[in-house]
Amino acid sequence: MVASMTAFARKQAEYDWGTLVWEIRSVNHRYLEPGIRIPDSLKPIEPAVRESLRKAISRGKVDCQVRFQVRHQDSGHEELNMALVERLASLSRQITDLGTGAAPLSAADILRWPGALQEEEIDLDTMQKDALDLLAETAAELAYAMMLKPGDIQLINSHITYHARAAFEDDAASGHARLLHRLWLTMPNSRALPADHAVLWKNIAAGARRGGIAVT
Repeated sequence: MVASMTAFARKQAEYDWGTLVWEIRSVNHRYLEPGIRIPDSLKPIEPAVRESLRKAISRGKVDCQVRFQVRHQDSGHEELNMALVERLASLSRQITDLGTGAAPLSAADILRWPGALQEEEIDLDTMQKDALDLLAETAAELAYAMMLKPGDIQLINSHITYHARAAFEDDAASGHARLLHRLWLTMPNSRALPADHAVLWKNIAAGARRGGIAVT
């Protein structure tokens, strides 16, 4: 079985608390070099995110980011921020006592004040677990696995698709044996490579032949 890597994967999921979105972009690279963008509330899971990527992706420059949107509902679980409410009421009385003619704050005015109503807090442990589960699904989607059958030919551009083969053991007794030929072809219409590939390939210009069997 040959497992090849695609360049982009995206997963979105809905939960009781809101919406999560993971996006993973990858380009070929000799080593695994992850770049992770993650909100502060999910920072505690960053080490686990790196480990999840390491298990799913062997190499490549990987840009990984997560976004979430909390679902605000009329759940009836709001509570008054008593410290703020009492402070607003006290300030309103002080202004009225000054004789400025200003109307005192009404209950509706106080309830509309930012922070006067506190919504039920999100369970961060649940959110973080959901984020890790969805990341595992997204990373798995980044890899495409295919089973080669007798007579199949697979053409891969190693500069844009990095790949690996699953372990295989011949078993002559059962007739379960594999004959696999690999050819390295060099194409006249090769694409330009990123600058950091010059360390390995020297000539990174478009159309350069970089070893292998020349195709005309």
